[in-house]
Amino acid sequence: MKEQNQMIQWIKAHKKQLILAGIGIAALIALVLGIKNKDTLKALWASLKGVVEPATETVSDAVATTVAEIPTETPALLLSNDPRVAQEVRRHIRNLHEGWHASPEKLAAAREMGILLQEGQTWVDNYMKGVCAA
Repeated sequence: MKEQNQMIQWIKAHKKQLILAGIGIAALIALVLGIKNKDTLKALWASLKGVVEPATETVSDAVATTVAEIPTETPALLLSNDPRVAQEVRRHIRNLHEGWHASPEKLAAAREMGILLQEGQTWVDNYMKGVCAA
């Protein structure tokens, strides 16, 4: 037990040196592997140069083009989080609560779409969300 405590104290005292030694050993291994596989690395680098095409425009030009394509007037519907604003919900599969089952009509509708529902799932058709009924 005493030897173990001494070892832990030695490791704590020499923490920086141990980290530097680990980094040095990893760098040395990477250097040796790089030297041994120099020809393979050169071939890989040459093949990558052939695949990657140089950029025809600068990043600032690309950003300016992209920003110019954004419409200045965005419809209010897209920016609104108001639950009273009507939004279309697209058809989708819905997971049901445990013990619930899809109706035969929904199973048939999903089958017409080429979708095989699992146990505990149903098919939901398109509908409008946030519409106030009068």
